[in-house]
Amino acid sequence: MEVVLKDSPLRSVRRVAHADTDVTRVIKEYRVRGFLERVRAAWLRSRAKVEFENLATARARGLPCPRPLGFKVERKLLPRLGMLELEDLGAGATLDHVLEGHADLGLCARAGQLIARAFASGLEHRDLHLGNLFLAVDGTLHLLDLHSAHFHTGSVRPRSRHVRSLCLSLPWPEQRRLLEALLEPLEVVPPPEEVAAQLRTHLRRRLGRAVRSSGDFLVEGDGNDRWLARRGHAGTPDQWRAEVAAGRTVKEGRRGAVVEISDGVAFAKLRDEAAACRLWLAAEALALRKIPHPRTLAWFRGPAERWWVMATACRGRPLSNADPTDARALVADLAKSVARLHATGWRCRDLKADNLLALEGRVHFVDLDGVRPMTMLGRRRAMAGDLSRLAAWARFQAPENIRPLVPGLARRFLVHYLRCLTTLGAPLRRIDAFLEEVEGRCSAWQRRHRP
Repeated sequence: MEVVLKDSPLRSVRRVAHADTDVTRVIKEYRVRGFLERVRAAWLRSRAKVEFENLATARARGLPCPRPLGFKVERKLLPRLGMLELEDLGAGATLDHVLEGHADLGLCARAGQLIARAFASGLEHRDLHLGNLFLAVDGTLHLLDLHSAHFHTGSVRPRSRHVRSLCLSLPWPEQRRLLEALLEPLEVVPPPEEVAAQLRTHLRRRLGRAVRSSGDFLVEGDGNDRWLARRGHAGTPDQWRAEVAAGRTVKEGRRGAVVEISDGVAFAKLRDEAAACRLWLAAEALALRKIPHPRTLAWFRGPAERWWVMATACRGRPLSNADPTDARALVADLAKSVARLHATGWRCRDLKADNLLALEGRVHFVDLDGVRPMTMLGRRRAMAGDLSRLAAWARFQAPENIRPLVPGLARRFLVHYLRCLTTLGAPLRRIDAFLEEVEGRCSAWQRRHRP
């Protein structure tokens, strides 16, 4: 029996059970890419061999990690495949999955103590993030992925560069206490500005990897390099086109049609290729920032050289019709999401309540046509434009039962927005001038749309 634990363009991890003894092993398969990497694997040391030796050294120094059982490199002049066999740690999960939605300060403190112990033993782990810390069912923690580790004869003093990836594993303000508990045993805190710059670079690289294929299933046509197999949807492009043809058109706008399909389970938008690409990337950008939004399912060819982008339906209530008793919590959540976008180089150009849905205490962004990256030179102007559109809706278009609450909600939004920007290392300078620009653009919107 074989179970795939991880599959990516560079490596795969499988749990394999022996047919006779039921003893399970973990097989880690390295896919060697590039001419120089293949030369290195053939004549110097492959990644499989390096990790085998590093795991053996770590265990000899008393560090908890999987026991290496053997390795094999493809016998070719320029090998493309290396394999490493490890003992199976059993059921469990990496800390990035364990801590998702579950704030366990004690577990973070234990993880920090393990990392401090590794540094004290001379191990310099150069890929140190929560995905490389494994929590077994018996509660023990293990170090993973030591192929890029380096061992010193003496202890290593932790520095900012060593914990940068740990900070990127817990980057958001609501995770601040977890990060502090994790870093406390290491006695090192990197500067917020350095972490903020690294976070923007990290998200940009992650988005660049997201537009490359990571599996066998591809979307039809030229969009096939922008499909994520982990978000796969059953069916073929022809079946999806049949669903769209049988669906109900809910909107015919300037950009294209919006069709409800599968009895409201999903929606499909018809866009030109550039707009379809922006929709796809916008959904990926929101997913990387943990901002609720409809999950993108497929991208397939439509009529007249246009493309359908299909996404799940969100069953929330429009923010314009939300219960006033929930308004304070929803406004705070919206402010944090907008600040998270702005602090990491993205914006939402059409930020109005009709494009936002309230569901289970969170604000979901449902119209992603206006979600796009912004340049650093035009960052302040773009941020003011986004907030002015939201302010114009609140001042001139909000329902009558919401109007009396607008001044208090606006102050609450601004407090959470500015606080989140500062926490993410992107504080807003000259706040009074910024608010004047928001006010001026809000008044300009009223003049343009006055009956």
